[in-house]
Amino acid sequence: MGNNIREIHKQIIVEKSIDLFIDKGIDEITMTDIANAVGVGEATLYRYFGRKQNIIMLSAIHLWESVCNKYLLDKKGKTGLEKICFFYNAFLTVFSQHKEYLSFIYELDNLIIKEKIDLDLLIKYQSLFDKLSSLWILYYEEGIEDKTVRKLDDPTLFYITSTHSILNICKKLSKEKTTLSSDNLVNPDDEIRLLIDIIMNYIKNK
Repeated sequence: MGNNIREIHKQIIVEKSIDLFIDKGIDEITMTDIANAVGVGEATLYRYFGRKQNIIMLSAIHLWESVCNKYLLDKKGKTGLEKICFFYNAFLTVFSQHKEYLSFIYELDNLIIKEKIDLDLLIKYQSLFDKLSSLWILYYEEGIEDKTVRKLDDPTLFYITSTHSILNICKKLSKEKTTLSSDNLVNPDDEIRLLIDIIMNYIKNK
């Protein structure tokens, strides 16, 4: 019973931390801020999580799980090509509706580069992307079978390249602000939509 209550408390802290990180940014939020927002002592946070980086990683894992379950794991579409199209457009949906999520992930990427992150948490975070990769490969294989998708020499390379391109532009456009007039000539949603169209035009069986 004690362990269950502890895990519930940790989950509540993680969920509240997500709101703080999204609202103020990873670097601006301290352990004191989290403790005050949740109504616990800092000592409890350190006892539960060890350090702030662990709370950040657990927050990112929880957020990505929620995003994947809501937007990316729904098998809409009849053909393999339609399912792949829905898969890519899910990133656009997240960008349009929740730029703050992608902004948080953008900051997390920089944290992972700069800080030493707990290996178990990194593996758990990576497993979410592995799940998406497996899903995309399933859609691709369905597309090959129903002849809506062209046969690729290296499906994994195509998946990684295309998904990285979409996700990275979504993160960049959600976070970066610029005064350059050339960056404001087009709607960000249209940029992402065009990239998806280019990718889909390449993969479809003509």
